[in-house]
Amino acid sequence: MWSCTRKNFSGINKNPQILTAITSVVAAVGAAAAVVNPALGLGLAAGATFLGQTVETFRINGLNRKIRRIADTSIAMEAYKCAIETMSYRWCDMDNAESFLRFKAKQRQRNFDKGDLARAIRLNDREIPVLLNWLAKVRAGVKPSTISDSDRQKLVFQRDSMVRAADALGYGVIEENRRLYDLTDIKDRWALIRTLIVRLILSTSEGNPLYDVFPITQAMYFLTGIEDPAQIPRSGDGNYIPLDFYTPAVSPTLDKLKEQYLKWVELARVRVNLELTNVLQPDTLQTLTSAYDKSDNSWKLSPMDSIKNIREFLESVPPETDNLAVFKRIYADTLVRLEKIYNAVEDGVINTDARIYDNSPIQTVYDTAQLAFGVVVLQTRLDMIIRQAVLKLIQESSPQDQNWAAQVLASDRFTDVLSKMSGTDNLALIQADINRAKPMTISNLQAFSKVFGKNINKILKRLVKEESKSSGTVAHAKKQTRTDLCYLLLAAPEWPKKVKFKYCEGLKYETIIPGGPVGKVINKELAQSDFSNRACLHKNFFRDSKIYEQWGIKSTLFK
Repeated sequence: MWSCTRKNFSGINKNPQILTAITSVVAAVGAAAAVVNPALGLGLAAGATFLGQTVETFRINGLNRKIRRIADTSIAMEAYKCAIETMSYRWCDMDNAESFLRFKAKQRQRNFDKGDLARAIRLNDREIPVLLNWLAKVRAGVKPSTISDSDRQKLVFQRDSMVRAADALGYGVIEENRRLYDLTDIKDRWALIRTLIVRLILSTSEGNPLYDVFPITQAMYFLTGIEDPAQIPRSGDGNYIPLDFYTPAVSPTLDKLKEQYLKWVELARVRVNLELTNVLQPDTLQTLTSAYDKSDNSWKLSPMDSIKNIREFLESVPPETDNLAVFKRIYADTLVRLEKIYNAVEDGVINTDARIYDNSPIQTVYDTAQLAFGVVVLQTRLDMIIRQAVLKLIQESSPQDQNWAAQVLASDRFTDVLSKMSGTDNLALIQADINRAKPMTISNLQAFSKVFGKNINKILKRLVKEESKSSGTVAHAKKQTRTDLCYLLLAAPEWPKKVKFKYCEGLKYETIIPGGPVGKVINKELAQSDFSNRACLHKNFFRDSKIYEQWGIKSTLFK
């Protein structure tokens, strides 16, 4: 399967302006994908709008005729494939996320059997994060015992110092220039304000918490008073216009600049204060008692409840005695560690004779969870154990749950996908964002296939001709390339009018591994079927092939 990367365009030397225009579609797709996580549903509409504006630029600027004269090179073909793949995959990701959100909503309204799949997902969604977050606080509550611990605390102290210094800098720079501002003509004040903004930005060192709030370009416009990123002026390629080329309708005043800068500093201060709270826990008894606190997270679940629920699950879904016997020891050892942590907390909080003020109980938790290495030791163990439990339970899950289950199986790490698709925020808002983004994505696919349909048709025609004049491996390679492109075209809301269907009819993906999945035959009935039946055929074929290769599970399980 070809890769959607910029290296595919390194050989462009003909029609450089127009071919650059083509690849800018791919760049726009990539930019949207980089800042949008469809599994979380965050920013979906914004990403789809950004991409749609880029595609629409071709029509607005009258580039259609020039585009149609582009040579049908393999470089151009890869650009087309890359763009369609990324847009269609965005639809598929949204569809999968929507399916998972429906599943999450359903699970919140039912009771669980001790060992069912939904319980495993819920553990990963709630119990494990709650426990790991608390262990991170425990680690902070123990005095540094390693250089890495002291470095971690030192870093937060340095970040706190940076925010304090930035606060002082802002007052100094602004007040120092107030007399000059008052003496400057109103029409020339924007030039002074712009100079002060640049000075404040350049005086803020790299790694400053202020840049955790806003990147540099957005920060510059924030200081002018533009707080909504969508209102920041952009160039035709979607990038922010440099402040040097921006002239506001009304120049911000010096007091407005001061107000915005102090607001920026305050947002950074809030972040650093949270870091300080996590790093500095001098009250050992409070840290231990917080293990019973249910108000510290959105699930109203205490860390002690989490430990209890995780232990019950591990006991109810032990490793199989035949092929999973190798996991029995790590199951048992993890259970022992969880019990030891639970007992240490209980002893430190309830037992009035416990030596809490010399850190004994909390040190036990620290040592048992091996927090000298952070929470990664216990996190990795739980990831492995949940992976085995999910693999066992997924065979028994209901057919309607198989769509998102396939995404879990195809991932490199089960818990990464489950965490990204946790839907722990407001499910209704995430669903609303998906609802807004889906029509935009369809429009983008439709616009792209309309603009580039004639070029794609030329490529398919050339591939058919070359395939007819070849044989053996060469002919097979040409046919495979044509199959790739045709499967991607199925993701267009309607078959492109300028692409002759005869160039794709009868093609299908053959199994990659003996016994593995086989793609659907491309015919008119399939091409004219509902969009949801064919939009993800390309992605799902390779996903199901990976599942069969890694787990030996046939793709029919997910149909």
